[in-house]
Amino acid sequence: MAFSADEIKRITIGPALGSGASSVKSVWMLATNDTAADVQTSGYFNSFVAQLQLGDVIIAALDLDGTPAGRMYLVTAKSATAITVAPFQATAIS
Repeated sequence: MAFSADEIKRITIGPALGSGASSVKSVWMLATNDTAADVQTSGYFNSFVAQLQLGDVIIAALDLDGTPAGRMYLVTAKSATAITVAPFQATAIS
């Protein structure tokens, strides 16, 4: 399916790293009937490029009309026209 801006809301504004509007990091909530495979497809968030910033976190409730699942994503790349996300991964603490 296609991304819809109606399915995502900013839930908090985080810290600023550097200066300027793109330095502010946010946490977003996505609730969608799309699957994890859909969301992770290249270009899924491209229509939302003006709102997402590098380093933003997206908490996702996925496939809500099928087999619900949850994931977190990190915005890992951004250009003027494209957004790339990756599943959020934590490194083990030693």
